[in-house]
Amino acid sequence: MVKIKLRIASVLVVLFLVVGLGPVQALAAPAPAIGNIICFGEHYGGPIIWLVTDNNGGMRSRGGLYQRSYDDDPSVAIQPPPDTRLLDFSNSSLSIDLNGTFRTTAFSPAEQLAITGNIGIPTSNQGALVSYGANVYYWIEGAFIDGGNWQANYVDGVGDLHEDLVNNGSYFVVPTLQLDLSRVLFTTDATGGKPTSPGQALSPMQTTTNALKLTVLDNTLSCSAEVTNVSGKDITFSYEIAGTCNRLAAIVQGENGD
Repeated sequence: MVKIKLRIASVLVVLFLVVGLGPVQALAAPAPAIGNIICFGEHYGGPIIWLVTDNNGGMRSRGGLYQRSYDDDPSVAIQPPPDTRLLDFSNSSLSIDLNGTFRTTAFSPAEQLAITGNIGIPTSNQGALVSYGANVYYWIEGAFIDGGNWQANYVDGVGDLHEDLVNNGSYFVVPTLQLDLSRVLFTTDATGGKPTSPGQALSPMQTTTNALKLTVLDNTLSCSAEVTNVSGKDITFSYEIAGTCNRLAAIVQGENGD
């Protein structure tokens, strides 16, 4: 049992404890808006940079994260009767990789819980168009049979469509995902540490013009808290955590909901 004393700006009646590794929005926090740049997850030792594509939590990476084939099957020639497996993108080796190895290594357990549904790739050339160089090409969803072989579309750096064999490993992957916004607790600037002064303390209404990082609800830990004393602008509470975390944040809410 640990006891902590905080200075607060007004009488507090509700206390929330947020535990976990940090990076997504509950507490009626404003959703990331279209065009926002989000740092979420890590790949190759650095944060993954996402572009928000809709106001319901849709995002796609701003660049191609890695190169790989659409499907690993070396036999792309169709033998009658044709194998229809690749008509569903979820059956492709690329989808299996995105929702297996990539999902579990690029995102913490709490971040994985904040992703709803499967991780995918863009479904149109505009969805894959990014400004990371005209010589970088990206897969888009949708395989088809052409000339007796399995083909898939890819997009060049200026947005034009092309097609190639699905087992070509020279094209990049632009992941897309949907966030469960009910699990996003608040957003903060991606640069610098968490705010520490009372006037900046972990507000779900914080706005920023920079890239954002997200703090998400972590159900992998069990935490209980109890307010033990409120005196003027001071509050003392005790808490217990079942599990291991490397950061603890407290969010307090006043009588008027602030």
